[in-house]
Amino acid sequence: MRTSINVMRLGIIGFGEMGKRIGKDLVECADGGIEIAGVVEPEDESYEDGCSWIASRPARFDSVQEMLDAITPHGVAVASPNHKHLENLHAIGKQEFPIWLEKPLDSTYEKICGVLRFSEEYPGKIMVDHV
Repeated sequence: MRTSINVMRLGIIGFGEMGKRIGKDLVECADGGIEIAGVVEPEDESYEDGCSWIASRPARFDSVQEMLDAITPHGVAVASPNHKHLENLHAIGKQEFPIWLEKPLDSTYEKICGVLRFSEEYPGKIMVDHV
């Protein structure tokens, strides 16, 4: 197990089906090198289920900005419902940490174009993936 100084703090936006899987995979693959430090999840049941999946209770927040301010993450996974992806990317703003964006990019052509525009201006790396 690594010391806390070597642990990467991650946030997850949306701790439902995909968010809990991303969290579990990252924690298990990193062998103690990653901590899910905070999540944005409005549903109590999804939060509790996600906590059981990752065997910890990350801080829970009502908004992306609240989470970013509180945990100062090294990276964020966006696993919210598809129609909220662009909204959540805009809430992340001009940070420089890596973003893991769950696919699909968003729910409409116009919003997908917005995600692409965001990615062109975002100073950090963005990975789009599906668990």
